[in-house]
Amino acid sequence: MRMVWKGPFVVMSGQIVAVRRFIYIILFIFFGHPCGQAASPRKWELTWSDEFNYKGSPDTNLWNYEIGFIRNGEPQYYTARTNNTRVENGCLTIEMHREDYLSAHYTSASLTTKDKVRFHYGKYEIRAKLPAGRGVWPAIWMVGAQFQYTSTALPLTAMWPYCGEIDIMENYGEWNVDTIFSTVHYSDTVFGNPENRYAYKKGGNYSVINPDKSFHVYGMEWTKDKMKFMVDDRTFYTFKIDDVEPIEGQNPFNQPFMMILNFAASGTITNNTSLPQKFLIDYVRVYKDRRYEEEEGGYFTSVNATGE
Repeated sequence: MRMVWKGPFVVMSGQIVAVRRFIYIILFIFFGHPCGQAASPRKWELTWSDEFNYKGSPDTNLWNYEIGFIRNGEPQYYTARTNNTRVENGCLTIEMHREDYLSAHYTSASLTTKDKVRFHYGKYEIRAKLPAGRGVWPAIWMVGAQFQYTSTALPLTAMWPYCGEIDIMENYGEWNVDTIFSTVHYSDTVFGNPENRYAYKKGGNYSVINPDKSFHVYGMEWTKDKMKFMVDDRTFYTFKIDDVEPIEGQNPFNQPFMMILNFAASGTITNNTSLPQKFLIDYVRVYKDRRYEEEEGGYFTSVNATGE
């Protein structure tokens, strides 16, 4: 066996292949496939996405605009102006401004798939770069597809929190600026009394250093049994769906949901000297698991308002 010079080392040529194999195995165990395409035991198939590979306004076949002061007493006024939301440079841009607009002093945007696309079980990936500064509150979240902003009489499944809410990503500029929160909101009963309900939530968090400096993939895997929340494919919180009491005989998390992308403000936005700020979203992707394609109630997305 001949000797081979390898820098400061001398090895037998027959050992080179073995060494290479050993290195490959170690890299595969810790990093997955060397080309970056990690092997996965789940056979995910892309079923819906917006890659934002166009220019101008967001695709109105997929997204609606929320207009006005929408929720939580937040100070921003949501608009449909390109000043606040547009697609450019391969990203959806949601931009907050400090400006006098109608009765508001701040403007931003919120997009929803209500009556456009309804989602259910699957894997969700949203690659985004977050805004910075005090008081910023970007979110990637979902709410029951039947939800309505109204005080009129509605079935419980159309009212919050009975309809359910899934926060894939929230980031609060007010505190914990390097922390990503994922939270599940729902209704529970007090001492088992169905007439005495309250809003309940469970969730987890994950540290991302300077999420305003680089893009990260915020994700969720949603099955009939659980939801797994992750950042850059690292799972940090798992929620068991059976922990939720049924509403009108149905678990809200076994029903279709709509998606919302918004950039809100909290009370400390007045201390933010870095406005305008941008919430950039590279893509939104939804996958189904082909193993469950034929299963009743399996993974699906729908591109119409009826969910058929």
